[in-house]
Amino acid sequence: MIKRPLAILMAIGIAASAALGHSVAAASASAPTLGDWLARDSALRASSAGAPQGDRLKALHQDIVRALVAAQAADEADRAAGRAPASCKPKTGSSQLTADDIGKWLRTRPPAEHRLPLADIMKTFLRERLQCQ
Repeated sequence: MIKRPLAILMAIGIAASAALGHSVAAASASAPTLGDWLARDSALRASSAGAPQGDRLKALHQDIVRALVAAQAADEADRAAGRAPASCKPKTGSSQLTADDIGKWLRTRPPAEHRLPLADIMKTFLRERLQCQ
């Protein structure tokens, strides 16, 4: 996976969604399940190490970005409604999460979660990794 900090991944996703005129709901409606994503990730990892992986890697990356954007939008909706969000943005200067961190975490999820939408899984990721203080 590409080593990009979480904040950059989310900013890329928000900008891409806005540029393409996509709503978060539309993006999350077409999002894969964790099992779908893991199968594609596994196939990519099993392919020749030196072979170009551009489009397939980009598609995996975009799925994560869309799921993170949807999770962040849910937190913003909670804040706007006066409810406590599931996660909070990291403090300035805190250690950054990378795409590799996210990929490793996704690969450790129990099989019972593989049928869940990737957006729901990323909400769990943010809640666990970016707890509100």
